[in-house]
Amino acid sequence: MPVEIIESTGAMFVLWGRPNPIDVARLSERLHAAVARNAGPILYVTRVPAGAPAPDASTRKHLNAAMPLTAECCSSYHVVMEGTGFGAAVKRGVLLSLFQLTQRRGLFHVHANCDDLLRHVSTEEAATVRNLLNRARSQGLLDGHPLASLAPRGKADLRKTG
Repeated sequence: MPVEIIESTGAMFVLWGRPNPIDVARLSERLHAAVARNAGPILYVTRVPAGAPAPDASTRKHLNAAMPLTAECCSSYHVVMEGTGFGAAVKRGVLLSLFQLTQRRGLFHVHANCDDLLRHVSTEEAATVRNLLNRARSQGLLDGHPLASLAPRGKADLRKTG
């Protein structure tokens, strides 16, 4: 699957691989359902591995259209855009600038890795983020590889890596 989603109380983690418009619609549906269950906005973390391909034009169009409603669903929106070097830093800077220009200030945060995310969340959010990342790690979603290279895992596989 191009996109993996993990939900916990008041929070959602999304790992992007090669998304398509159907994934954007599915994510939007899950996000709105999570907000309804939480009776308010949730903390949202999305991870983009260094090797993940950029979305195609059609998917970007759907992402851009969904962003205002997505922003309304989030108390805090964190993008972990992995990668090293100048190019990765520029991408993070451009992404943050675009978010800040188009949405409310202080909502969007862009991080280089999950450790950076944990260092920059509020004290109130830290336990929620740590729980979310531990769940993602237990499912093999933080191992630094693009989603397309992750093999499906069963419970026996999780015990071996866990």
